[in-house]
Amino acid sequence: MKQVQCYVCNSSDTKVVVRQDFPDKYLELINPDYNQGIRSIVVCSRCGLVYRDPQIDEDDARKLYEHFRDHSVLTEPPDQYFDRISGLPDDQSENHAKLSWLTSHIGDFLDSEGNRVLDIGCGGGVFLAKFKEWYGGWDCFGVEPTPQFAELARRRAGLEVEQKMYHPGIFGGNFDLISVLQVFEHVLDPIKFMQGVSEDLTDDGFAFVESPHISDLPYLPADHDRFHAHHVYIHTRRTFEYVCAKAGLKLDYWSVDVTVRDKRNFSALVSRGTSELPTLPLDDPDEVMAMSAWWRQP
Repeated sequence: MKQVQCYVCNSSDTKVVVRQDFPDKYLELINPDYNQGIRSIVVCSRCGLVYRDPQIDEDDARKLYEHFRDHSVLTEPPDQYFDRISGLPDDQSENHAKLSWLTSHIGDFLDSEGNRVLDIGCGGGVFLAKFKEWYGGWDCFGVEPTPQFAELARRRAGLEVEQKMYHPGIFGGNFDLISVLQVFEHVLDPIKFMQGVSEDLTDDGFAFVESPHISDLPYLPADHDRFHAHHVYIHTRRTFEYVCAKAGLKLDYWSVDVTVRDKRNFSALVSRGTSELPTLPLDDPDEVMAMSAWWRQP
């Protein structure tokens, strides 16, 4: 764990959104001593970015993601998990909702044959398994650091999967679609990560990003899984757009939606291209504090 300054503007002037003193199960996987220190979610007083301070570092992240899914999502036998998620009715399936959103924006593009899709942090392969049902003409690849899930995605979803952390060029060649679903919030260096995504995209390809939105703050309890140490940044449209612009990507489509599990995610499609860099402040720090004021009530 390390103390950090604001990722966007390098300011160390912050306001504490909430201090956390509950046992964080993800810190237990890395080093139980981390739970003894003061942990906070803060908002930058200069630009409005919301982030964790202190944060896990790269060594911590490697330790965590070796067994991350075993202790978070996977609380049942792997095949039972795959069958349960894949068998959900449409109105209860978040993967169905993701594909419906994608289709509403780039359905004609997805109807193409012979294209390639890469799912970064593919887990057990349930999203790409559903993707293949909808768009069977695509070649599907995944990257997943947790061994048990990488094996499940290969075996049950029929994916070509690399069991490691993502880096650009991991499969060679470029992809027409790259999905980053509930992964972006884990990334320690978002601009570098999105630069890699840009490198791996074809000239006319898209990256599909889904991640927790800042509007979760007033709705979920402070000790909710969404606010544990594995989630480093909580984004708004402007902070996300800033990261993309710095990485050479432009925002094409954006929405914030409530899932069937009452969580607030943003969904975004980005592509290669230049866009104007948002000016600081990106968000009003006082508005962020007001949004989350109930957390600080005695």
